[in-house]
Amino acid sequence: MSTDIKTIFGDLRTALRSAREHVVTYFLANLGMAVLMMVMFMIIAIPIILVTFWGGMGFWFEVMNYAQTHPLVFGTGALILMLPFSMIFFTALGSLFGLTKNIVESGEGRAESVFSWFRGHFISFASAGIILSLVIIFPMMGVGLVATYLSGGVLTGIPAQVYSVFNFVWAFFTIGLTLMVYPALVNDMGVQAAFSKSFHLAIERFDRVYGLVSAVFLIGLVTFLPTIAFGQAMQYHMTWAVSPLIIATAVWSFVSILLWLLLLFPMTLLAITRMYHEFANLPIHARQDASLPLM
Repeated sequence: MSTDIKTIFGDLRTALRSAREHVVTYFLANLGMAVLMMVMFMIIAIPIILVTFWGGMGFWFEVMNYAQTHPLVFGTGALILMLPFSMIFFTALGSLFGLTKNIVESGEGRAESVFSWFRGHFISFASAGIILSLVIIFPMMGVGLVATYLSGGVLTGIPAQVYSVFNFVWAFFTIGLTLMVYPALVNDMGVQAAFSKSFHLAIERFDRVYGLVSAVFLIGLVTFLPTIAFGQAMQYHMTWAVSPLIIATAVWSFVSILLWLLLLFPMTLLAITRMYHEFANLPIHARQDASLPLM
C-alpha cells in the first residue's frame, strides 16, 4: 500500500485538466446520450401509457391499494420493472467510458463516437448494467422495502438514519468493487472477465481504488451537502419565504450541477479510465505542453 493523498490528488488534477480540454466533447456526448435515453425510456413506457389510456385513473388507484396491502409483492414487481430503465442507463454510461478510452489513449475523442459504442457494445454494456443493478442498487432498495414493511409505514427517526448509513456503506464498497468493469469492457473483455478483473483490482490495489472513490464521494458531499442540509432545514424548521439564504442555496445548487455536468463527471470518467490503463499497462496519451519559441 503506497498510495497517499498526493497520488489521488495527482490523478484528479490530471483528469480535471483533460476534462477542461474536452469539455465541449463531453457536453455534446452527454446531451446525445440523454436524448437517446429519453427516447428509449418513452418507448419502454408505452405499455404504461396504454394501460393508463384504457384503464383510466381507476386502474392506478387499484394498483396503489394493492401496493398498500401487498407491499413486498408490489415492491418486488417494481424492482423487476426498473431493470430495463437501469439497463439503458448503464449502457449509456458504458458508451461514455468508450469515448473516455479514446481520449485517454490518443488525447482525442469525438462526441458522436458514443453512439457507435452504444450500438456496437449494447449487449455487453446492458448485461453488465443488469448485474450492476443487482449488485449495487437493488440490495439498497430491497432492504428499504423490507424495513418499511416491518415498520408499518414510512421510515423515520433512528431506522431512517440506520438505513441511510447502510446505503452509504453499501454503495461505497460495491462501487469500488465494480469501478473498473466498464473500462475493462471497452478494452474488449467479456462481461464475466470484466467483473473478475474489477474485483481483483479493487482488492489488490485497495488503497488506490478506494482512495479515488473516497475523493469523488467527498467532492460530491462538498458540492451537494449544503443543498441537502438546507432542504431538510426548510422541511422541518423554516418556511419557503424568499430570503438571501434561499437564493444563495439555489445559486450554489445550480453551480454544483453545472460543474458536475461540464467538468466533475468527465473528470471522474477520465480518472477511472486512466487508472485502469495504468494498472493494465495499456497506452496512456502523454500530454505535451507547447514549448516557447527560442529567441
